[in-house]
Amino acid sequence: GKSVAAKLCRQLGAAVFEADAYVHDLLNVNGAAVSSVAEEFPETLVQTHAGNLIDRKALGAIVFADEKRRVMLEEILHPMVRAGRFAHELHAEHM
Repeated sequence: GKSVAAKLCRQLGAAVFEADAYVHDLLNVNGAAVSSVAEEFPETLVQTHAGNLIDRKALGAIVFADEKRRVMLEEILHPMVRAGRFAHELHAEHM
């Protein structure tokens, strides 16, 4: 659904910001949200030879079972996603 729509929009020349993919980047190896999320959800931190990352499956199990912890995660990630979307929009305007 969303991925197909995004692909079609891109093909038509529209700038597309994929928040899900952006969050994956934030939680991936040395992503901008890793330290903040690990501080609140230390059980999700995975240390690899390449750097730290967040186990998204473990994080999902936690936040979908506990409303307060879900809100806590949203308070960490949503400002980062908004900033990323804003930067994406600025970049698209200057292309």
